[in-house]
Amino acid sequence: MQERIGKIFSGLFGVSREACTDALSPKDIEAWNSVYHLTLVMSLEEEFGVQFSPDEIVELDSVGAIKAKLAQHGVAR
Repeated sequence: MQERIGKIFSGLFGVSREACTDALSPKDIEAWNSVYHLTLVMSLEEEFGVQFSPDEIVELDSVGAIKAKLAQHGVAR
């Protein structure tokens, strides 16, 4: 899961995969605005074959939160 999330973040935001830690959040990435957040969500849904509800989309505010939400959707670590 970490490698796949890192690939998405690298492609969208240009961050290294090593920098893609659980604590990484919009406050660390200037480009992580509302438009890019929706792009991130769509990329995650496509990569992992899941569908997030509107409430869940708001909660995806860090890499750690993304991992936890993916786990709730049955994605194995």
